[in-house]
Amino acid sequence: MDLSETPQGRRNKRGVILAFVLLVLVIGLGAASGWLYTHPQVMTTTVIVTTTVSVATTVTATLQPMGMGDFTLPVVDSKGLTGQTLTLSNLRGKIIVLEFMEPWCPHCQNMAPIMEALHKQYADKNVVFLEVAGPWSGANPQDVAQYITQFKSNLTYVYDSGDVFKKYAVTGTPTFFILTKNGAIAANYVGETTNETLATTISQQLA
Repeated sequence: MDLSETPQGRRNKRGVILAFVLLVLVIGLGAASGWLYTHPQVMTTTVIVTTTVSVATTVTATLQPMGMGDFTLPVVDSKGLTGQTLTLSNLRGKIIVLEFMEPWCPHCQNMAPIMEALHKQYADKNVVFLEVAGPWSGANPQDVAQYITQFKSNLTYVYDSGDVFKKYAVTGTPTFFILTKNGAIAANYVGETTNETLATTISQQLA
């Protein structure tokens, strides 16, 4: 009698097959882990920012070719729309610190004193601080005017209906672009950024 055909034999046979399958799986997983370890380039992470208010982190970007597009926007001061417009390309020859912000954004509000300090530091060094205020939170030019008054801001403000935010692929506020004298993007920072970080980048462009 073939013992493998008995109930006990069949159970033993199934046990051997199961053990073999598990052994193959373990070896396969080990090999895959080793391959991923030696090929880290396949293990990438994609982060998609969908919020309109950025977290308190900073991201830098490498030097890019010419900026992401010219624009002309209405100027806002502490009383509201001034009736004047500002065209970005007219500022060529100057270092431009471009901040995309919203008056109701708490991180933008936290950056207000830092931006004022930087503005004062570079006031006589051919550096322009330009605030592009957006409508994501439902803000209008009068809300921007109130922000200017509240934080006693001396920066230049323009109001965007959303087109320039899209052109510069802004997904959260505040977002900063440091533009060279030729209009190229030297650096890009997303979220609250230290005085030291911004000052270092500005000074590098002035050197």
